[in-house]
Amino acid sequence: MIIESRLNKQPYKLILAATFALIMTGAAVSTASAQDSPPVDLPDDAVFTVSKDFTDGNPAGIDVTLNCFQGLPVTQTQTVSEAQNVEFTVQSFEQGTLDCNLTEDDTTGYTASYQDGDGASAVNCSWQDLTGGEYSCRITNSPDSVEITVNKDWVIEGGSVNYIDDSYYLELECDNEIVGGYQYYDRGYDYWYTELYDGDSNGTSDVEYTADVIPNWDGGTNCDVYEGHYDSAIESSDNCGALHINIIEDETDVRSCTVTNSVFFEGIPSLNQYGLAILALLMLSVGFVGFRRFV
Repeated sequence: MIIESRLNKQPYKLILAATFALIMTGAAVSTASAQDSPPVDLPDDAVFTVSKDFTDGNPAGIDVTLNCFQGLPVTQTQTVSEAQNVEFTVQSFEQGTLDCNLTEDDTTGYTASYQDGDGASAVNCSWQDLTGGEYSCRITNSPDSVEITVNKDWVIEGGSVNYIDDSYYLELECDNEIVGGYQYYDRGYDYWYTELYDGDSNGTSDVEYTADVIPNWDGGTNCDVYEGHYDSAIESSDNCGALHINIIEDETDVRSCTVTNSVFFEGIPSLNQYGLAILALLMLSVGFVGFRRFV
């Protein structure tokens, strides 16, 4: 009876032994596979590509500098333009801890906007906690407007302003963009214009008008002022044909001018309306007396 019981247990021991052997074999195979598979490595280097956009098409090259707080090299500078992107490579840093920022040299006359993939900034492109990989920065430069001033002066001598129509209009015309102005193309000539004053009566007080104009990077922007008035007694003169602005102001810049309206009265027009009325009555009286005398 005892012998039979021992014999009945023998198959179970064999099954347990076989199962244990299979488990150990699988573990060994799994360990070997893990050892044979190479680890997933991140790129060792961080590469930064920088591109440039001048909205007015300026082809100038501008120095840009990448500063990092670890890795090598710490500081790098290259020249970027619309025609030529540049790349910076940073090596020897601990993955996930690299912090860098990129700025450009001063671009007087332009406002810069930096785009690094996380939104736009007016200060720089900036990255934190980087691993190896590729990163980009795009810098857009828009030209700043320049204010042009047009002074309107009146010179009235020998009479009263009551006898003139002081209505006029002033128009500024430039060969580059006027902020808020209108572009016009006529007979091969492309220009911008804006009304400084629209033609209603504005009195004869001296007035100052202004407009914002975009200077052209290639030789500057030229402007002129055109006036129309409705009274032949008004003589107009100005020095506005010399208006000229550059991206960077220099000795050739002329950013203001004056339009002068002159009115000169002589003889009868120098009387005011009451004087003219009295003079008319006197002439009628003299004519009446002369008529009675010779009739």
